[in-house]
Formats: sequence, structure tokens, C-alpha cells
Amino acid sequence: MNCYYMLKIMLRVLINNETINGFVVLIFLFLLLIPVISNSQKYQTDTVKSIDLEEAMQIARDKNLKLKNAELRTEQVEKNKQGLINLKPTEINYKSGQLYSEGIDRYFEVVQSIGSPLKSVYESKKIQHETKLHEIDAELTKDELLRDVKVAYFDWIFLFNKEKILQKKVNLYKEFKRISKLKNDLGETALLEYTTAETQFMEAKNELSKVFNEMAIAKNNLKELLNIDHTIIPEQDTLKIYRINYQIDESGKYKSSLLRDYYDQRLKVAKQEIKMSKAELFPDIRVGYFDQEINNVKGFNGWLVGVSVPLWFLPNNAKIQKTKIQTQINRNELKSQMNKQEKEIKNLAHQLNTYHDQIVYYRNEALSQADRLLDMAQKKYDNEDIEYYEYLESLKNAYKIKLNYLRLVRDYNKTASKLEFYIN
Repeated sequence: MNCYYMLKIMLRVLINNETINGFVVLIFLFLLLIPVISNSQKYQTDTVKSIDLEEAMQIARDKNLKLKNAELRTEQVEKNKQGLINLKPTEINYKSGQLYSEGIDRYFEVVQSIGSPLKSVYESKKIQHETKLHEIDAELTKDELLRDVKVAYFDWIFLFNKEKILQKKVNLYKEFKRISKLKNDLGETALLEYTTAETQFMEAKNELSKVFNEMAIAKNNLKELLNIDHTIIPEQDTLKIYRINYQIDESGKYKSSLLRDYYDQRLKVAKQEIKMSKAELFPDIRVGYFDQEINNVKGFNGWLVGVSVPLWFLPNNAKIQKTKIQTQINRNELKSQMNKQEKEIKNLAHQLNTYHDQIVYYRNEALSQADRLLDMAQKKYDNEDIEYYEYLESLKNAYKIKLNYLRLVRDYNKTASKLEFYIN
């Protein structure tokens, strides 16, 4: 029921009920109308939302579940600090009988094992390194997410621009088809020209239909990263060149520290695990209190301190060796990842330079040539200075140049986003 219809009902009630009961009914209906209006407004605002790149990245920061889980894992590992002091169960013993005399003796003791203090120190440091590791991992997850959002967004905007060009192409071929049909009906041109025009028009329509499907897929890919359900449209559908944000170190090279920090932190955790394994070879400390009664004489009490020494070393030694091997694996992974990252940065930088040079060429020469080609071809065809085959070939070349430029800008932006992930 729409709001206007409900208001008419309310007014009718007010007119027909001159008593206070009519006013009460009116107030009741108005209260019922409030959520309807609110839901209607919410539906309108939530259904279609226009976003730009910055807003898309902010939505991803706020709603992406993978990022939320990475942040939750950081909180989860911090809770290990609360369980750092994990004492073994307290041992309580009571004895009664002829223990030390012919009479009935009683003995009571409480013993608590506090473990190895050295192991607790190493475990505390390990938790600190693990917390830092998860913090870096969460930051890496966020950077990866923003990179993927930018790549998906550029794909999406590229298709909007491609659709514009193809729509112009379809409209032009449609007009060309109409004119060819008129000429054919008048006997001025052969059937082949009209058939060719119709074929080109159908191909352009098919290509345009394909782009619409690609746009839907690209939009869904972006929505998945943003974790949203409502329909989105671009705030501005112009495909602009993305300005990369980067840092340079003292040597003049790209600064890339986050991935290195991540693998360095994994090494630190592994080293602490080695120390913890070695600490298990140290004695556990036990403390206690006893109170006893001998031959009905009370007051015999005191304190005890003891150590628990592991005599079988093979299991702990095997654990230490396994941890050392894992540390070496982590060290090799660090070296491998750094080499891979360095090469990836160089390759992306070379690609970016290549795209940049091509974009400069298109902006300085090719795009203006495409416009001139379209203009000249149209004029010559109108003046019947060229055949329709030459005209169609000129159109294809001009639109090919424009689409190639769009692809270059998209590929440049995607490459810049990937490079930014490594060097920002």
C-alpha cells in the first residue's frame, strides 16, 4: 500500500469520526505509517549506490570478512597472554596411620609445580612475536584487499567506457544500414552493400551485448570484495590514469618492507620455539607445604622445594631438531620471497613504463588520428568519394584505436595497483 493511499484513509477517518475515538484512530494509523515511510526511504538509498574508488576501498576496509578474520586472529593470539601462567594441577596428599610411631600419625601436604621459569620467559617473548606477526599479516591482508579492489574497480570502469564506444559504433552502423537499405530499394547500390551493413550492425550489437554481461560479472566481482548486496553504479565512469603512491629508500630503490617484516617475524617466532624446546630440558620447580601429627603430637610443619629433572632426552632433542629444521625452512622462504618480490617489482616497473610510453603515444598522436579518420571517412563517404568497404575499414581502425587506448589505461592502472602493493 503506498503512502498516498494510506493518507487518504487517515483523512477519511478524521472526517467521519468527530469524536476523540476518530483522533485516536488517526494517531494509530500515523504510527503505522512511520515504518512504511522509513522502509521506503531505506529501500531507495540501499538499492542503488554510486561509489568512486576511494569509497569502494573504504567499504572494503569496513565490511570485507577476510580482513575482519585477519584482525580477529590478532585479537585471538593476544588472549594467549592471559594463559601464559598455566600452572599444573595442585597436588594435595593426606596420610593417616603408623607412619612414624606406634600410634596413629597424620600427614598433610600441598605441592604445586610452577614449571620452568625460563620456558615461561621464552613463551612470553614468543607470544609477543606472534602478536606482531598477526598484526603484520592483518596489514598485508588489508593491502592485498585494496589491491584487488582497485583491480576489480578498474576492470568495471573500463567496461563502462567500452560500452560507450560500442554504443556509438552500433548507432553508426545502424544508420549506415538504414541508408544502405534506402539506396538498395532505390536501386542505387547493390544488395551486397546492404547485406554487409546489416552484418556489421549485428556484429556490433552482439559485441555490445557481450560487454553488458561482462559488466555484470565485473560488478559482482567488486561487490564480493566489498561484501555488499545492493546495486552499485560508478560515481564517475571516466577511466582516469591512476597515480601510484610509492616510497623510495636511501639507495633510490623502491621501499618494500611489509613482506620482509612478515617473514622476519616468522623467523623470530621460530627462534623462540627453539628456545622453548631447549627450556623443556631444564628442571621444573616444585614448592609445597606440609603439616603432620606424630604420636598425637601436633605442630610438625614446614616447607619443601624440589625439582623435576627429565632423564629421557631423546623426545625433547627430536623436537629441538625439528624446530631447527623449520627455522631453516622459514629462512629459505624469506630469501626466496625476497628474491621473487624483487624480480616482481622490476617486472611490474618495466610493464608500467611500457604502458606509460604507449599511453603518451596514443594521447599525442593515435587518438587525434582516430578522430580525424572518423571525420574524414564520414565526409568522403557522404560525398561518395570512397566505397563503403573503405568506409567500414576506416571505422574499424578508428574504433580499434580508441578501444586499445582504453585497454592501455586499464592495464596501466592494474599494473600500478599491483606494484603499489609491493612498494607502498
